[in-house]
Amino acid sequence: MIAIEKGLIKEKDLKKLKFEYTIFDNDAEINSANIIVSKKKIDNVYTILVTKKLDEKILEVDDFILAPVNPEELNYRVKIGLEKVKRIKELERLSLIDYLTGVYNRRAITDLLKKEIERSKRENKKFVVSMLDFDNFKNVNDKYGHDAGDEVLRDTINLIRKKVRFYDLIGRLGGEEFLIILSNITKENALKVSERIRKAIEDNTVCINGYKIKITVSQGLALFDGNKNIDQLIKEADLALYEAKEKGKNKVVFFNNN
Repeated sequence: MIAIEKGLIKEKDLKKLKFEYTIFDNDAEINSANIIVSKKKIDNVYTILVTKKLDEKILEVDDFILAPVNPEELNYRVKIGLEKVKRIKELERLSLIDYLTGVYNRRAITDLLKKEIERSKRENKKFVVSMLDFDNFKNVNDKYGHDAGDEVLRDTINLIRKKVRFYDLIGRLGGEEFLIILSNITKENALKVSERIRKAIEDNTVCINGYKIKITVSQGLALFDGNKNIDQLIKEADLALYEAKEKGKNKVVFFNNN
């Protein structure tokens, strides 16, 4: 977006501009809805101000340029600015994503779990957390190598994505341990989803470098029913996961405090 003070650019030069622009009077407010949509309203908009003097208006935009203006320079400045916004957005995205599997990293999934707790409290909804861990994963790394192990993680997580709803959330806590947030779901349906995940992974074969690798996962589930904090919820899921491992692995266990 280009915001131009009235009278600073000739009509013939306006036709040379390649990006959306708006003309406004000098005393207009930059952030008024009928003048411009600035970065304060939409994060992925880059706004450059064309002005004849330096004043507080420049604080409300991403960049500014003093008149007289060369249309080619203005086009170039906007193009560079949009590229900068794009790169910043990508860096922000990468800071939340696990580089290997493409799911949320530990910090991001923990923050999302906190938000899910608050949302479920407000809406009086239940949800389930699944702590998922790959069984005997060290054996995969030792026998086939770490590159093969990485591929097993990627392939399996892609499979899990296909078995949950598009609004359910998956994050990597570290190593081969993952957290799945099943939103707005009953205990019974969460068990069905988790069992579907377990069976799909058990039946799956990861083919890499001529090897056919089989893997299983164990899952510990905990229900949020309106009166738990994040630490308690994760602890319950972790205890259920421990029980699943103790029962022979490749199991789904729901936390039971009895």
